[in-house]
Amino acid sequence: VFQPIVALESGATVGFEALTRFTDGRSADEVFAAAVRAEVGLDLELATLRAALSDAVALPRRAFLDVNVSPELVLAGDELATIVASSALDLVLEITEHTEISDYRRFREAVGSLPRTRLAIDDAGAGFASLRHVAELAPASVKLDRSLVHGIDRDPVRRALVTGMVHFADGVGCTLVAEGVETPEERAALLDLGVRFGQGFLLGLPRPVTAFAESCEPVSSGPADEGRIVPIGPRLVAIDGLGSDVGQQQGARRGVTKRVVSGGTIGS
Repeated sequence: VFQPIVALESGATVGFEALTRFTDGRSADEVFAAAVRAEVGLDLELATLRAALSDAVALPRRAFLDVNVSPELVLAGDELATIVASSALDLVLEITEHTEISDYRRFREAVGSLPRTRLAIDDAGAGFASLRHVAELAPASVKLDRSLVHGIDRDPVRRALVTGMVHFADGVGCTLVAEGVETPEERAALLDLGVRFGQGFLLGLPRPVTAFAESCEPVSSGPADEGRIVPIGPRLVAIDGLGSDVGQQQGARRGVTKRVVSGGTIGS
């Protein structure tokens, strides 16, 4: 399934995040843990990535596609490069922080060798680790964790933290994207603070690609900041999960689990 990423002010769809769901009743963690134990974790990642790219060809053409991959897959060899090269989609690769990136130089070189891709860091855990990713990867975009977004309209602490991130983003020239936007009040508060892009249940539920292919209009051709997230420099890098140490991710209460996976965030 795919979840829209939208411009908060206009509601225009700028991209989609691919979400992989399992239908056998097992949780995402269980499935991927079993795959790792059986030494087929990368095989499962590659399979979900291929499935996501195959389905996504029916999405509106001007929208980008976020897919989740593990650092191991990026560094594993040529298979990811082959898959990416065979796709005409505008791809953003989200890298989970569940697995440590021990060699940032090698990682940057591997990402830099991939054609027509931008980079995102997904599920950044503790704040200090998130800040290290920001420093090492020089992001052009930062994804605000849902734990910062939830209740931001009525929580001065969260507003202050996001205000600081807006100031940071303005200072280094990057774009903020808010995750887990669930109420009109949260959306209004984010806009008031200067956050322009977001995703969440308020803005669009995860749905099969056929729903978007049949009913979703192509991205509007308005101003650049309302039509798409514009890369700054040769790569767009999003640090996802900043602030996730501020309480537990609120998505957990809806049964959504984010997990290391190519081709999508795992939801149970």
